[in-house]
Parts: sequence; C-alpha cells; structure tokens
Amino acid sequence: MAAAFAAVVSSVQAETIAEIAAGNPDFSLLVAALQTYAPELLDAASSSDAELTVFAPINDAFANVDLSELDPLLVKGILQAHVINKVVLSTDLSDGDTVESIGGYPLNFDLSQSFIPNPFVCANAFACSYILS
Repeated sequence: MAAAFAAVVSSVQAETIAEIAAGNPDFSLLVAALQTYAPELLDAASSSDAELTVFAPINDAFANVDLSELDPLLVKGILQAHVINKVVLSTDLSDGDTVESIGGYPLNFDLSQSFIPNPFVCANAFACSYILS
C-alpha cells in the first residue's frame, strides 16, 4: 500500500480537505473508507478551519486490500495513522523529522528516497495528484 500516497493539507483555501478528496476520483476509495470506518475523521476534514494534514492513499493503494475482511478498529487505526493534527507543508519537512499522527503513531520522514516518483512535485498546491494543500 505504500506505493500510492498523497498528502492533503488544509490551510487557507476555498475547499475543505473532504471536498478536495470527494471531488477527486483518485480518492473515492479513501472517502468510502472514511465514511464507513472513521466518519469523525471525515467530519473533521469537512471543517473549513481544519488544521490537518492527511497522507491520503489514492485508489491504487487499495487494489489488493478488502477492507471488509479486516477488523473495523484496525481499519480506523490505519486511517488515523494518516492524519496529523496540524498543517505540515513540504517546506516544513526535513530528513529524519518525526511527527505524531492523531492515532498516536510516529510518522518518520526519510526524504532521501520515496515510494512515489517526485512526491513533492505538487507540494503545497491546492489541487494536485500527489500533494494538496
């Protein structure tokens, strides 16, 4: 699943994270998973003043996973592990940084390599395939 991620960041923008995700077909499976397993995260991402960063798996990340076969609490925990309770832009990151997700999981950044090609090619853009802010 690590091969297909994007970051959705809410800062000063017209659309909410939830609106951006719902409006992009590449995030349709993520939105469905949030609706089913973590609706409170979707509610938080629907707020116009949400201060969040969501490392959002695109549909390709779900290709070999049937979420309905997993424990719902596990799925919720996995989704929570992809959300940071503050805005983090690519320019804020340094190699070796660690931030805690809202699920309590440490997220360690290794900027020397990536699973996605040129992950910051769209860094901090409001609507982009890899990173939205």
